[in-house]
Amino acid sequence: MNKKKSQNFVMLDRDILYGKVYTDLPHSAARLVPYFRGKVKCANQDNKLYRETFEFTYREAKYLGFSASTFSKGIKSLVSHGFIDRVRVGNCFGDVKNSSIYRLSQRWKLYGNPEFIESDREMLNTSIQREAGR
Repeated sequence: MNKKKSQNFVMLDRDILYGKVYTDLPHSAARLVPYFRGKVKCANQDNKLYRETFEFTYREAKYLGFSASTFSKGIKSLVSHGFIDRVRVGNCFGDVKNSSIYRLSQRWKLYGNPEFIESDREMLNTSIQREAGR
């Protein structure tokens, strides 16, 4: 008999789970890591893992038990620790609402090293300067 394997789990690398970067996260931000990782549906070793973009709305976070302020602080911590990057920052103007778009990041691997770039905005500025030849 051919059984399908369940896809109802999220795999975290041991390097993340037992690393200093994960243990330095505030508890609420650490609780968000598997939810952000679970947004990308591919194998852990797949290069697609860090290329795919996705939305994670405040409505989803509320459903998962996070208040708006906790979710906001969690996102800031995940960005500053190198777990995610913001591709587009959402906004709300009258009736028009845009959700933020995120991408998983590998910046966490350099956390604690001088080469670590703390925020996605710094990373964006660095790549723009490289392209401009500065």
